[in-house]
Amino acid sequence: MSRPALTVTRQTPVREAARLMHANRIKQLPVIDAASGKIAGTVHQADLLKVFVRPAADILTEMADAVADLGLKTGGLTITVEGSVVRVEGRLARRSQIAALVEAGRRIEGVVDVEADIAYDRDDVMSVSSAHL
Repeated sequence: MSRPALTVTRQTPVREAARLMHANRIKQLPVIDAASGKIAGTVHQADLLKVFVRPAADILTEMADAVADLGLKTGGLTITVEGSVVRVEGRLARRSQIAALVEAGRRIEGVVDVEADIAYDRDDVMSVSSAHL
């Protein structure tokens, strides 16, 4: 068990709970009553994923459309879908394109999370600290 314990409330969005489970490689979470702080029950990964069930082929098609809408070249990317999680690997021209691609993928219905392992040719994202130098 992790410390502090990972929990959700009844108000936690389903997508957020599913991402929390995926990111921490856990299959269930305690549901805490926000008013009392007591455990109200548990939510299981299988229950959450029922909400997101869509064929991987449909998600891949929408992800390819998102890549095209962003004007990205698909030749440099490999996209796979497993268990409602999209994985994108490859290379893009600019670093800023990675965040745009991940966000577009997360907006697709049925996607729990987007994992990106993407290199880039040019870093066009200026850090706040270097902007003030």
